Formats: sequence, C-alpha cells, structure tokens
Amino acid sequence: HIKLQGLLVRMMAKPSIDSERHNVGKITNKSLHYKGKIFHVGKCYHYCKRKTSRNIEIIVGIIGFQIQDKAICVLIVPVEETFLGEDDQCGDFLQAIHPVKYVKICAELDPLRLTYFKNECQKIRSIPTMMYEPQTIGNWQTFGYMQDKGRPRRVGRRKEMKCIDLFAGAGGMHQGFLHEGFETAIAVEKDSTAVESLSINSKNRMRIHQGDVVNFLQKCRIESYRKQIGKIHHLHASSPCQGFSAANRNGGKNDDKNNKLSLTFLEAVDIFKPVTATFENVEGMWRRANIKYIKQITVGLLRLGYQTRCTVLCACDYGDPQKRSRLFIFAARDYALLPSYPTKTHGIDPSQLPFVLVKNALDIFKAQQNIEVRTTSLKPGQHGVVRLNPDGLACTITASSVPPFHYELNRCISVNEAKVLQSFPLDFALIGSIAEKYKQIGNSVPVEMAIAVARSVRAALLYVFKEEGEDDG
Repeated sequence: HIKLQGLLVRMMAKPSIDSERHNVGKITNKSLHYKGKIFHVGKCYHYCKRKTSRNIEIIVGIIGFQIQDKAICVLIVPVEETFLGEDDQCGDFLQAIHPVKYVKICAELDPLRLTYFKNECQKIRSIPTMMYEPQTIGNWQTFGYMQDKGRPRRVGRRKEMKCIDLFAGAGGMHQGFLHEGFETAIAVEKDSTAVESLSINSKNRMRIHQGDVVNFLQKCRIESYRKQIGKIHHLHASSPCQGFSAANRNGGKNDDKNNKLSLTFLEAVDIFKPVTATFENVEGMWRRANIKYIKQITVGLLRLGYQTRCTVLCACDYGDPQKRSRLFIFAARDYALLPSYPTKTHGIDPSQLPFVLVKNALDIFKAQQNIEVRTTSLKPGQHGVVRLNPDGLACTITASSVPPFHYELNRCISVNEAKVLQSFPLDFALIGSIAEKYKQIGNSVPVEMAIAVARSVRAALLYVFKEEGEDDG
C-alpha cells in the first residue's frame, strides 16, 4: 500500500526544507530568459536528465530562480503515487477536488539547471495548490495533504481555547490539553467508572456526557443543544482500539462495530467544524486489514475542507517511561495552520533529554507513604506475564492484558505504579475495582505524549484566523 517506488525513482535528490541555502543568489524575477526560452514562476515543466544508463524524467513547478541558470522547484506527481492513490474509492473524490489529479511535494528540490528543462507541461497549466507530504522508506507511517493558500490571515491573539474530548476515558488526553491551557467544554465517555474518575479529577467542574458518542452526536445535530456547548476551537477523539490492536489476534464479536466508531470522528468534525482536530488510536490501524479506515478518515477530512497529516508517535520520545506507539491524525481548516508533528524531547541525541527509564520512574514511590500495592497474584511466565527491566523502558501498559511484574519485587506492578508509567500525576484518583483501574490506565493516552500533542495544537491556535467568522480572540 505504500505509493513510493515511482515517486522515489523520479526524484534526483531528497527534498530539502532548508530554504535558506536556496536563497543564495536568488533572483526575484517572475520569468527568466535562458537559451532562447522563457521560463515562468508558477508554471510546470518537463525535466529530463540522464542518470547512469537511463533518463530520469519528472514534472516540476518553478517557484523561483537562482543565479542565471538554475530554478528552485517543487516536484509535481500524480495523485496515484500518493498514499490515497486510486484504490478504496478515493480516486473519484480526488478527481472532483483536483481534476488534473496532480499534487506538489511540499518540500523544495535542490536547485535544477535550466539546461535540462524541456517543454512546458500541457497537462498542468500551473502549480497545483494541493501539497503532499510523502511517505518515505524510513518513515512510511507519516504523510499529509495540505492546501497552499499562502500565509494565514490572523486578526489577533486567541484569549481562550475550548475543546471537546470524545471517548475521553479516565482523562489521559484531557491531562495534556489541561496542561496546555485548554478548557474542555465537554467530555464524552460511556464507561461509568471512567466517568467517575474523570469527574473527581476535574473537581466536578467539567461538563461530562456519560453515554454513547453516536447518540451524543445525534443530539448535537440539534442547534439548541449544540449552542449549550458553545464555540469549539479543537476536537479530539480516541475511539476504541480493540479491533485494530495487534494484541487482538483472534478478533472479537464487537471488532467491526468498534472499528467503525473511528469514523464518528468525521461526523463530529462536520457538526462542530473546529479550527483544528486530532484523532488517536493504536498503531495497528496501519495493518493491511485496517488501513482503509485511515484512508476514509483522510478523504473525509479533505472533503470537509480540512488539511490533514498522519503519523505514529512513541511515548518514550516525549518523556513517558514506556514503549507505547500511537497513531495520530492532525487536521486543520484549510485557512488555518496545520499543527506540526510534536518535537521529540527525549532520546539518545545529545540535544535531547535522556529517556525516562522504569527505575527512574518507579523510584519515586520509595519516598511515598500509604502506597496502594494491591495487585494480581500471577507470577512471571504465567499468562504472558513479563518482568520489567529497571534499566529499560516499560512495555505497553494495556487495558486487556495482565500488568507486568515489578523489576525487583515478587508481584505485578500496583495500580499506582502503572499510573506512574503512564505519567499521571501522583494525586490522580481512579475509581472502581482494581481491574477497572488497570483498565482505565491501559486505555489512556500517556500524559507526556498527550502534552506534546496538545502543545503542537496550541501553537497552531495561538491566533484567531479571519475566516473563523467571529473574533473570539
């Protein structure tokens, strides 16, 4: 399903986002005479250069000139060579919004010599406005579709940021948005114990709808009910992941129903029309059987007038002591800033903080009193129970599997220890039985990862955009 081969073969150089070096000797002319031909900024041309034993021919769009014989260009490719391609009934929609079925790669190519430019491309009269952020061999789970409409029109700083949290669980993602200054206008969750936990940690100050997201959205189609919630700037959804999870090898009777709940994200975006939106689920959505849902969400967002990008983030890269990978889809109205991928803060690079290891995270309990240590009676080796490595990262804490064994003590990690591995605050309360508490923790987005995502969204929403229709800044 990776539409890469033709794209990579036809690119002479890796796209460069280092525009500063392209400005060296840059000419501001909108056109340039070269060897009897006139080349124009904004036009597309065939480019052919012999490389090894064959010719490499591509289509490029000129966005500027450098010195007297080089053009600064973007690569133009057929939609068929992007992630959506022609399959899964995406082709008809893409043809409707972009009839010539071409997009431009979002990063600039290295400057190209005009010597190798051929005729102007007749199929593409001007550079497409739709940009594609391509998958790459080393990062095939990342792609994006954006509209190039120039610099966003800002009309002032935003004074408040209100969001909706669908499938909120006990509030892992909520903790991230809370940390970054968002006000949750309403959270929606079906599980009663998770709702109690969410309520007690918000000190009963947050509006919570306990019930099915589908029924909630039906109510929200009524304008009077929607007005009670108020204007929403951001919408987040973390739909059930069991059907997508690789741990769910045998499937379940509710898998198809749960998987289709991921598409309620589109319905919610259509109803509330937020400036930005995010969707989270397990990395298993990239499995061949599930990838259609990523495509449906992507096409749906484009249809609704949103830009979108998709990636997989790992919790340990943001300060969580856990190897937990999660798929995130970011969206923004075509007039707004699309949130960037969160910058990794932890790792092995000298510029980053070191990973937070299991022992570092759990040692905090040595100084705590009255720690809850009730846990299961299983031992390592039983039912797939594994012992934590104190000098490593924790395995993914899930809602359905048995908690891992403590690295030193002869027991599974306690609820509070599992909570720490998800980076919840020490005073974060969980309601319910031991099993229900483990489930709430396992279903949550790790808090430091949630903060990183919320920070990217916040950066995109700092200013009110003129097209929002009203100045809520």
